[in-house]
Amino acid sequence: KKKKTSRDNSMKHLKKILIGTTIGAGVISLVSYLASLKKTGDELETEIKSKVTDFNLKKGITLRADVLLKNPSKRSLKFKHPTVKVLHKSKAIATSKVINKDYTLPAFGEKQIDPIIITVPLKDLLSMAGGLVNLISKKQDIPLAVKVITSVDLGWRKQDFTQTQYLTIKPKQA
Repeated sequence: KKKKTSRDNSMKHLKKILIGTTIGAGVISLVSYLASLKKTGDELETEIKSKVTDFNLKKGITLRADVLLKNPSKRSLKFKHPTVKVLHKSKAIATSKVINKDYTLPAFGEKQIDPIIITVPLKDLLSMAGGLVNLISKKQDIPLAVKVITSVDLGWRKQDFTQTQYLTIKPKQA
């Protein structure tokens, strides 16, 4: 009987070791997978082409932002329609509409978003601190930042993604 009991104990220990090893391998695989997903989200690239399509003293400034998202990884990604903010001296002066639309970005692929149009009304330009109004009235260059914000779905969590482009509005020369 003692030999059988000793053998049974050995089998129980072996079984516990195998279960522990399997769980440990599963945890390591899961952590590795989640880390690779985060890296994939971090590798997302954006190309922003923004330009002034209209600038007059009645309407204000109309900007067009063309956003191209690039995925240089082997995993496809899902992301929300980007929101675009226009900033002057780190202060938001206009924001695009928030659109609840999902896109899929294929592995090693690109996705061109429909042009995003943003209008900064003259009243908003005039209500800002004097700096921007002075630049407009003196016909000087106006430095702006265009910030693209989106959320990438990594499966287990969503990761915010932001990229900023700087541009300068040059006054029309007479």
